[in-house]
Amino acid sequence: MNEDKINHPKHYTQHPSGIECIQITELLPFNLGNVIKYLWRADEKGFALEDLKKAQWYLRREMLRVHPHRAESHPYKFAVWGVFKERNIHLSDFVFSEQRNIDEAFHNIMIFVWEGLVGYLQEAEIWLTKEIVEREKEQTNKIKSKEKPRKKLKKKLKKKRLQKVQKRKTPQKSLHQRKKVKNKLTLSQ
Repeated sequence: MNEDKINHPKHYTQHPSGIECIQITELLPFNLGNVIKYLWRADEKGFALEDLKKAQWYLRREMLRVHPHRAESHPYKFAVWGVFKERNIHLSDFVFSEQRNIDEAFHNIMIFVWEGLVGYLQEAEIWLTKEIVEREKEQTNKIKSKEKPRKKLKKKLKKKRLQKVQKRKTPQKSLHQRKKVKNKLTLSQ
């Protein structure tokens, strides 16, 4: 079966629950929809760290947009919950991602949608930041592990070059000089 890259891209439709990303994001305000979109596809498109940073950017924009003490829930909350209810999935049982930090960020955003309390967005941002930091460390460690063999190889090459240079610097005795030394040795014996 061929993938429909336009209407149902694989990176948005592979969730085991059968829920497609657009079913949730189209019900949310622009910034929150983008946060969910980038979290959803983070490990599916091959640019995970970039997608997580984009999600964080939109999350911070949403936090600046909403009133800090807002305590009412959002009108779209029932529509969002309807997506889960259709599949008999309770949100607390919905495992968004295998990565705990991303899963926690998603659930805090969904609680914000339900409760309207900005603290949940802040909590989501903390979880997302943890994931970004962990992945940056992983990336740095991968780069360092690739550099170690290169450094060893560079040291070996440098050592060989030095040895060659040292051999060139020590003057080679001419055939005539070697014969003189050989003759002296034989005469002294």
